[in-house]
Amino acid sequence: MKSIIKLDILASLFAMALACISCDKQAENLINPQDDDQVVEENVVSKPEVSSTPTELPETRLSLSPEQMKNISPGNDFTFRFFEKAYSNPKSQDVGNMILSPISVQFVCGMLGNLIEDRTELCRMLGFEGNDIYDINNYFKTLIGDLVKENDASTLCLANALMKDTRAAAFPVDFIDVLKSYYSADYLEFEALSLDDLPVGKRPEDLWVKEKTLGMIDSAPQPILKEDYSLFNTICFKGDWVTKFDPSNTATHPFANYEEKTVNNVPMMNHTSVYPYYKNDDFRSVSLPMGDGSYYLTVILPQQYKSLKEIINKLDSNTWNTLRASLEDKKVKLGIPKFSTEYYNPYLFGLLDENFIKDYFTQVDKKLEEDFENTHWFNALIQKAVFRMDEDGASAAAVTQAHRLTSSGNAETIEEFIADHPFVYIISDAGSGLVLFMGTYSGKTAN
Repeated sequence: MKSIIKLDILASLFAMALACISCDKQAENLINPQDDDQVVEENVVSKPEVSSTPTELPETRLSLSPEQMKNISPGNDFTFRFFEKAYSNPKSQDVGNMILSPISVQFVCGMLGNLIEDRTELCRMLGFEGNDIYDINNYFKTLIGDLVKENDASTLCLANALMKDTRAAAFPVDFIDVLKSYYSADYLEFEALSLDDLPVGKRPEDLWVKEKTLGMIDSAPQPILKEDYSLFNTICFKGDWVTKFDPSNTATHPFANYEEKTVNNVPMMNHTSVYPYYKNDDFRSVSLPMGDGSYYLTVILPQQYKSLKEIINKLDSNTWNTLRASLEDKKVKLGIPKFSTEYYNPYLFGLLDENFIKDYFTQVDKKLEEDFENTHWFNALIQKAVFRMDEDGASAAAVTQAHRLTSSGNAETIEEFIADHPFVYIISDAGSGLVLFMGTYSGKTAN
């Protein structure tokens, strides 16, 4: 009940702040909301004890073997570490509105591993034991077969490719065969024209990306020019909410960014229904089922006085598994912004495990000394990603490019969950918990 009263107080502060003439006074009022200890005790009504219903997660659709299933948690750890590094990296722009697909990076790293001899650090980074590239290849082959699904309510697409300019050194035939066999990869070889002769959006790599992301991304992160080559992964998801929002209930609502001392008005979608719910001392979360219930979009909302960075730093596979195992079906009065965002990050190589980066370039340098002309190496890792959420559902797409640069509980108890300050959101496979996309929202890019 205290949390409900505190939200009422926060709403009052919003109204007062927006009416003030001084912008500084607005920020000051919103950055210092009333403490729980300051709530007048006589206004607090004791909440009755109620029983909770544990959320029954759907069975996983993944046909991974028991040994392969052990890679889900390490893979999610890669996702959370990678995202935290991107969020903290000074080169990353507008991290408050960031959307990434670290699993797309994992697919590219898996393909890349077939070009190096010692895969120990690669396996360690991705969470595999030993030094066996076959285990990595077979794991991603199974994921592709299981994850690529389409029905009336949801679509998940995955695609991989190796592309090269005809003037670049030829790739080994066995490498191309492995990519085709295990990663269902396309192989495109073409004479790369200059940007003056063929603009961005019309190039072969752009047309491929646009097709594989169902039109959500219209160009590759980096054009392929003379003597260039690239490895690509695309992942694209579109899902309808199991319980859709009524557009007539969408209304303007203040959104407070305490760290930046700003308040924006955003279109807030509103709905009261039963959702999988979880809370701890750091955050509260609501999971919105999508499609046939096989996917969740989980909103992780920091508790008052907890920063987004604190939450991101604490997210790992253990926290994620605890969240999933502790979900309870609760009646929730939900408010969530309707928004879209686009993100581009050309500095992803530096976010990989330091030991892997050092090991990779040590092996490349040795090959370059032995056979410079026929050694293939990549010095850039780039991702473009988009996310959209409205009353009907959510969609997300990402393209990752490794490039060689030359040029329910009690019906009477309602939890209030109004996402009116910066939050983290995650799209995952509901059955296995495999994280597909992860993002942040700070209220800046609402439609």
